[in-house]
Amino acid sequence: MNYTNEGVKIKGDEYLAEKLPEDFDVKEIDLTGKRIDAHSLAIAYNDAESEGVDAIKFYFALKEKFIEQQELAKARNA
Repeated sequence: MNYTNEGVKIKGDEYLAEKLPEDFDVKEIDLTGKRIDAHSLAIAYNDAESEGVDAIKFYFALKEKFIEQQELAKARNA
């Protein structure tokens, strides 16, 4: 378990992933028109901690897309 600077527990991805259906596929989530950046990812994580399965699904889909974008940017700059 991780903690913020204020000592608040952060549940983490593993905890959130336990709440997903076994057959969940991030490609089910439509991210058309969604802003994909670190700030949006942080907000999605906060929402996932408190708003239920749909918010958790959205967080994991957004996270995967964010990582994809980062890898593409690295490859272009290499």
